[in-house]
Amino acid sequence: MEDTTDGVFINLFSIPARNQHALLKNRAVVEHCGRDTGEGQWKCSIDRSSSSCAHIRLARHSLQQHLTGLPSARDPNVSSSEDLPEFEVLTIKEGGRLCDPVSYKRLPPPVWARIPADPVAPPIPILETPPDLITLEIDSQCSCPARTRFKAGEPTEVKQCTLYTLTGASRTSIQLQRCGECARGFVGPDGSDIGVFNFNNVTLLTLDLLEDYTCAFTTSETPFVSWVAVVGRRYETRRSAIPFLKEKTFRAAWFAYIQLISLDNDMECTRCGPCPDVTIWDGVTLAFNRKHLLQTLSPPTKVHADSEIKPLVKLGDNLQFIPSSKLRKDLQDFLSHKIDLPPRHSPSDSTTTNGGISEPDSSSTVPSSATISRLASLPGITASLSEIDPHLGALFDKHFGTEATLNQYKAPQEYCDLFLHISAHEYALQMINGQGLEVLREFVLDPSPMNASKAIRIPALHRVLSFEWKSKKSFNSHTLGTCRWLYIRSYTTLNSLKKYNSPLSPSVPLVEENWKEIRRRPIYPGISKDGGNDQGGQDMRGEGCQKFYSRICYGFHCIPSAEGRNDVFSAIYTRWKKPPTVIVYDFACALQPYCMAREPDFFSKTLFAIDVFHATGHTRCGRSAFLSTYAETDPDLALVNTSAAECGNSGILRIRKSIDVSKLYVRRDAKREPGYDKHNMKSRVLKAMHSRQVQGGMQKAHGTIKDGVIVAIMRAVAGSSMKGEKALHFTGRVFRAAGRGEYLGGVHAFPPRCG
Repeated sequence: MEDTTDGVFINLFSIPARNQHALLKNRAVVEHCGRDTGEGQWKCSIDRSSSSCAHIRLARHSLQQHLTGLPSARDPNVSSSEDLPEFEVLTIKEGGRLCDPVSYKRLPPPVWARIPADPVAPPIPILETPPDLITLEIDSQCSCPARTRFKAGEPTEVKQCTLYTLTGASRTSIQLQRCGECARGFVGPDGSDIGVFNFNNVTLLTLDLLEDYTCAFTTSETPFVSWVAVVGRRYETRRSAIPFLKEKTFRAAWFAYIQLISLDNDMECTRCGPCPDVTIWDGVTLAFNRKHLLQTLSPPTKVHADSEIKPLVKLGDNLQFIPSSKLRKDLQDFLSHKIDLPPRHSPSDSTTTNGGISEPDSSSTVPSSATISRLASLPGITASLSEIDPHLGALFDKHFGTEATLNQYKAPQEYCDLFLHISAHEYALQMINGQGLEVLREFVLDPSPMNASKAIRIPALHRVLSFEWKSKKSFNSHTLGTCRWLYIRSYTTLNSLKKYNSPLSPSVPLVEENWKEIRRRPIYPGISKDGGNDQGGQDMRGEGCQKFYSRICYGFHCIPSAEGRNDVFSAIYTRWKKPPTVIVYDFACALQPYCMAREPDFFSKTLFAIDVFHATGHTRCGRSAFLSTYAETDPDLALVNTSAAECGNSGILRIRKSIDVSKLYVRRDAKREPGYDKHNMKSRVLKAMHSRQVQGGMQKAHGTIKDGVIVAIMRAVAGSSMKGEKALHFTGRVFRAAGRGEYLGGVHAFPPRCG
């Protein structure tokens, strides 16, 4: 407040927009220059042409409240009919729920989108000619929370409304009945019987218009802004007297309409039921702004006040088959490289000197220093393996020991694969989970070919046993001893994880609706940063890879922050009555220890595997983490389409929101050519930034921009500077809005004319 003269003050009010979150950019600044009575000049920063807009009316009331100290004070110059301002229909009600439309009847999915599980339903009616009057039905309702129904015998009113179709808009009449529950609402017709969607008794849209956008965004990458522009041009071509809706209004109407489409309870395989054995997980970035997330969003990763606290659960140490990281590295290095030794010579390969002494041919290959180093490490590797288990060391010595290597014995590939699996950095339970333990126990107690054939979920061991039986019709004693050690080591690892873990969290009594929680996500205070964002992986051991962030869709959830292992863990633990047998995920190598450290009882019999598409990038992971390894021995897993999630992502990306240009600045040192106009320049550049070519290029190169917000800084208004282009144009540089402000690229806008 600033006193000028004679009791005239300048007051500034910051008024929040009723249809937006209470952010600074969503507020209107109202200026009043006048007396405390409310007389004087009122200006609104949003609606500069109006002296009595909704923001000004709220500011007038606020002035009287501050002067009198009464929260109920009102400006007497504002009539009661104006007391409740007409804001945009996209309002957030209590609980963060979007406003409900007047139409309420469930609608069948579009004909082209139906699946066999959908009930038979007729196609939606097509409104050819707008009616002169849209009348009430016996089951008409109001959009208020009470959903007041039509009462026959009570008076009705006829008001004007606007009906939007595919080709134009027209004024028509609608029959309404005043609602007895809410102050300003009306009971209105549903309209679905004639092919109309009643949004708010004032704005009505034909169902085929709304379905047209649904078809557009599921077929191509069509954001609301682009589609509204297309329909707006169509209206202009058809010479519609009424222009098409604004993008915000249509978006609110479409989201209200899509809630009525019957898409419920069909996210389940008719053969697998609610708990399928094989699940495939992945995340995708859609570039929606964080401000559009409502308070009702409750992803599976959310912890609740009644979530069970498990303070004794902690991360285990040395849970690999071979605890020593140095021994694992030396063993992998030896098995992954070929030992180049000179060929063994016969007497004919030697030369005789004058003294009668035979010498080898001087052309023989000399071992490299790397080969000599690996040969020198062999005795230590064999001794270390023998300390872990005598049979394990003896089996390695037989096929890869010093004597076998110097004699140039070529070990069967099956044994090489087995030791590579054993020396992997992943948990022992990655190679042999709870299901594999049961099979291995049967074989250890009864080492028969029948029991050996059951070990298909332990591929490396299964191939060794098959090789020995086919070649010798028996199993080597050291192989049998190694099997016993594998069983004991895996069993001990599993029990060490279960030691401090309590049974499953109690079920939550929410089972009426599909995909409700059946148990809460527990809290693990003994695990550092539990539930936080993944920073790339490596789990707790500092090894392994890193991740930088028929098909049936069983569910999806919005990820409030970066995708991570917690999303998969929480979704399965809170929604699955029993865990899947196979979880395919592009970060399964780290998801397995993440899940086993927290709920070993629940996930003990689950196989965590990396899909074929992402396996090539996991160069430091053991082969026991790849689904392709298990598909070689299990024909059922060979039929799994591991790229199902990627195929789904390609479809979801079609509805990705266009990258938002939040701000545009003009540098003070920008070059001003003749014809320069600041406002014209900004409008042209913003139009260029939202063009399909620029949007497509930026999404392709920077699809993971946080919140999809960027900043364009105008650096010049230039003349000819691009491949012979002589037109005056605007050039800009685009930067990331958050983080370090990385440079993302340049944009050039060529308007038809300037000035």
